[in-house]
Amino acid sequence: MKSIKFLILISLLSAIISCGDSSNKKKALNLVSSDYPIELSDVGANFYKDISYGKSKNNSFDLFIPNAEEKTPLVIFVHGGGFVGGDKDKAYKGQYPEQIRTFLKNNIAFATINYRFITDPESKGVITSLNDSRRCLQFIRYHSEELNIEKEKIGIYGSSAGSGTSLWLGLHDEMKESSSEDIIARESTRIKAVGALETQATYDIVKWGSIVFNPFNITFEKLIKSGMNKTLLSFYNINDIRELYSEEMVTYREDIDFLKLMSDDDPPIWVENKKYEAGVPQSKKELNHHPFHAKVLKDQADKIGLESVFYIPKLGIVDSTGTNLVEFMIQNLN
Repeated sequence: MKSIKFLILISLLSAIISCGDSSNKKKALNLVSSDYPIELSDVGANFYKDISYGKSKNNSFDLFIPNAEEKTPLVIFVHGGGFVGGDKDKAYKGQYPEQIRTFLKNNIAFATINYRFITDPESKGVITSLNDSRRCLQFIRYHSEELNIEKEKIGIYGSSAGSGTSLWLGLHDEMKESSSEDIIARESTRIKAVGALETQATYDIVKWGSIVFNPFNITFEKLIKSGMNKTLLSFYNINDIRELYSEEMVTYREDIDFLKLMSDDDPPIWVENKKYEAGVPQSKKELNHHPFHAKVLKDQADKIGLESVFYIPKLGIVDSTGTNLVEFMIQNLN
């Protein structure tokens, strides 16, 4: 009788342990290939649409995987839109389809991702948007075996808000949480290469007056008076501009300051700001994408010795190698 009770007890313990471990068991992705959103010509690849990496409807990504037996590197594209709009489908327009085809021809997978905006009810400001992209990167790494991705060879690029996101991920110190109960959060956030089109120098916007637009004597106070007040409140999820100088918000701003995050052990960066003139900014777009943003990043990269390629033609800065963004990514991933 005792032996029967003992066996029952062992069975119960096994069941409890099994239930406890279930959260750590990897759930397989339900991948169903879709029609290509662009013409791939003779490029062999599978395309998967709207893969979910989180609970929000905006936590999804599309993925092109080359037909290859061996694992392939990956390039992640992050769309722009000022963190208030835009969509991963941006990758299927303009210059990007040709870039996708070139990556695939070189056996490099391509992902384009969505993320929550600062207008989302659960947003804590831009850090929520940034952390979504971080989560997507870790999710892909966690499922790298299923996706045939070489998890140590991942690059990231984007335009405008996407460029800032890419710089933040690339220049930030390791953000994996090794002891987290969330097994996806244990994955590394470090990457191999960063590309930034029409970028900002930092998301610590308080610095824009003293660092970016100092030559024009455009102080932060003038930026606020010019109409940036409302944007700043939602960008940082605050109710009053004076909160920017609280201890909590100073820490927040430092954590999204690319200039402060940059170090000589970061991945190489490729930056191009060429759309707008180098004079006094006359519009919000000129203010956000001014050539001086890229110039400030270049000065910092040069100062610390970070490998970089910069194209800022309106300031007479054109990298002597002539390396374009796609070539840069292929060189650093292959």
